[in-house]
Formats: sequence, structure tokens, C-alpha cells
Amino acid sequence: MPGEAGWNIGLTGWLPIGHPFTDKGHAADFTGLSKLQLAGKSKGSPGVEIGIAAGLHNSIRISYFNSKLSGTTTAPTDLVIFSQGYLKGRSAHHQCQAVQLARFRTSISRGPTR
Repeated sequence: MPGEAGWNIGLTGWLPIGHPFTDKGHAADFTGLSKLQLAGKSKGSPGVEIGIAAGLHNSIRISYFNSKLSGTTTAPTDLVIFSQGYLKGRSAHHQCQAVQLARFRTSISRGPTR
């Protein structure tokens, strides 16, 4: 991570295994069905992060990743997934992309003062 000056680039990635699915969380405020087993195999999920110094122990980071499956899923019943309704028999392709822009401040601790 850059300090007062400079920049950095980092490559990330992960190879998911198993059979992916999506479901609502425990704090969901609706009672509709939402569990959906996704078809196909997970592909590798590449990502990149770029950090740029912004002075005074600040930095700005931009990150991106992309995740896909190699198959098509058909909803077995009427479902609600991420606030999107899917009627029984509707096809869905899985692709997840995320871009984040964040500002970070590095704190320097000098220890206790007397």
C-alpha cells in the first residue's frame, strides 16, 4: 500500500470448488423462497487492485473482480433473489462483478505519552 508517495498494483484471484447456490440471509425481511442451486461449474475469478498515494498518510484504492459460471439455471419454483423476482421456469445466468473505490487513512501510533 502506498504511503506519502507512490502507487501499487495487485492481482487477485480464486478458484471456487463445489456446487454454488444462492439463498437469502438470516436477517431477510421476507418469507418467499430464495434458495437456487446454480448449474455448471464455477470458473476462475480474476481481480485487480490499484492503490495511489494521496498524501498525509492517505491512499485511494480501486478494486475489481469478476465471477462466472459455465451453465444456465432454471428456477424450479417462483423465487426472489437479490430483490429480483424469478418466475418458475425462467432461466438465469450467473455473473457477478464488483468495482470498489475507497479512501484509506493510515494511522501512526506513537505509544503512550507521559
